[in-house]
Amino acid sequence: MIILGYILAIMMGLLLGLIGAGGSILTVPILVYLLGVKPVVATCYSLLVVGSVALTGSVRYWRNGLVNIRIARYAHCFGHTHLNRSCNS
Repeated sequence: MIILGYILAIMMGLLLGLIGAGGSILTVPILVYLLGVKPVVATCYSLLVVGSVALTGSVRYWRNGLVNIRIARYAHCFGHTHLNRSCNS
């Protein structure tokens, strides 16, 4: 089962490299069902991986001058406002 999990993880990485989306939705089931990782830990691993890749990509876009700082600030504030409302209710 572990070998199958590693094979699917490699295939998932290749697929994500080609299409660039769906990391968490593929990572968590592979970790939970095939590699026996607890769901909470698998979710944390997935968030760590997806967040790291997103940060790396955004830094690259920023260095190439492709980031509109005004829109990024608005999205950041909107995200925090929405998150705070969701967590406090």
